[in-house]
Amino acid sequence: MDDKLQSLLGEIKNQKKIREELKYSNSEGDRLFYCLCYNQPKNKEGWFALKTKVSAFLKSDNPESEKQKLMQYTEMLAMIISGYESMED
Repeated sequence: MDDKLQSLLGEIKNQKKIREELKYSNSEGDRLFYCLCYNQPKNKEGWFALKTKVSAFLKSDNPESEKQKLMQYTEMLAMIISGYESMED
């Protein structure tokens, strides 16, 4: 097999492993990160529930490193929530 293809297949396998670790992590921050990146809500209620959980996590005394990981995706979350809110007006 070609080296580039082999490298790509290895990277795909690694990404799947990371997803599984996040999905079943004992860390709330990891599970929220998993929801934001890999298992996004399918409806409005789900997005609002996720926003509530993420907001509570960011306001808590959790480690800053875990908060920073989530902060990368809060803009996307805010934009989706804003879209739903504007549809209600």
